[in-house]
Amino acid sequence: MLLGQSRLDDDLPRWSVVVATPLTEAHAPARRMAQQLATALAATLAVALALALLAARRATLALTELTDAARAVGRGERPSGAVAVRSRDEIGILAEAFNRMAADLKRAERELVDAAKFSFVGELASGVAHEVRTPLGVLRSSAQILERTLPVRDDESRELLRMLRDEVDRIERVVSSLLNLGRPREKHIEATPLGPILSRAVAFVEPQAREKQLALGYAPAATDPPVACDAELIYQVVLNLLVNAVQILPAQSRIDVRQLPLTRGQAGFEIRDNGPGMSEDVRARIFEPYFTRREGGTGLGLTFVQRVIQEHRGRVTVDSAPGLGTTFQIWLPAGDDSR
Repeated sequence: MLLGQSRLDDDLPRWSVVVATPLTEAHAPARRMAQQLATALAATLAVALALALLAARRATLALTELTDAARAVGRGERPSGAVAVRSRDEIGILAEAFNRMAADLKRAERELVDAAKFSFVGELASGVAHEVRTPLGVLRSSAQILERTLPVRDDESRELLRMLRDEVDRIERVVSSLLNLGRPREKHIEATPLGPILSRAVAFVEPQAREKQLALGYAPAATDPPVACDAELIYQVVLNLLVNAVQILPAQSRIDVRQLPLTRGQAGFEIRDNGPGMSEDVRARIFEPYFTRREGGTGLGLTFVQRVIQEHRGRVTVDSAPGLGTTFQIWLPAGDDSR
């Protein structure tokens, strides 16, 4: 029992009040509060443990993926895809850095393979040019001499000789293209606005486009940030892309040239047409040497474009689909970056 007593005030009868209650009833509120506190503490601990396990699993999963991807790169393989970035904490930042590193490694490997390929092409072209150019010159001169000695009305023989000269000239162009592709070039990198280069190339190609009934549009940009480039090489790149479009597009098609704004330290231009476009298989092969969709083409023009842009530390992208036209975008380092 729990006992308690209290005397009454002096102005009241001289009595004492005694109160008695069982201990179980007296301690019941305290026990209920203790049970509630224990329940709340247990629930809090369970939630905290579940959250901790979830966070640990997320961190462990991200670290496991990063570890597997790093091991794959270490074995010389390439991860099947980018490592998922599931958070913005240190692990997420690490995943983003790893993805950038993997992309840089892939690009560097591709550039190294391309450089080796171009080097081999250059060596091969030098040997071929040495052995072929002299006989080609003899063949062309002989065809010209024979043509002058033919009777006036021997049209069939003249046509055969003309075909012979054309084929000799085509072989000569292929050999020259191979030499230009494989020969190391000394670049004169300067901070150069793209506007004058594009205007010059458009003016050169416009008569050919008009003759084929193509619309060729170019609107100068309001701002023309300079890019780090060799102006003559980039002019050749623009010419290659424009001439390629003019030769492939059907009559009544349109070609638009426009500059691209400065973005992440790069500026550039795009050449867009509304022609038949390309399938995914063709788009994947257009930069390969000798691959061409045009009768009489050498298949080296776009290979030259890719090599020049890579040498400038830039990038070239192609967006195309059957029936939706084709867009080439060229990006170059901005300013006076001459790396």
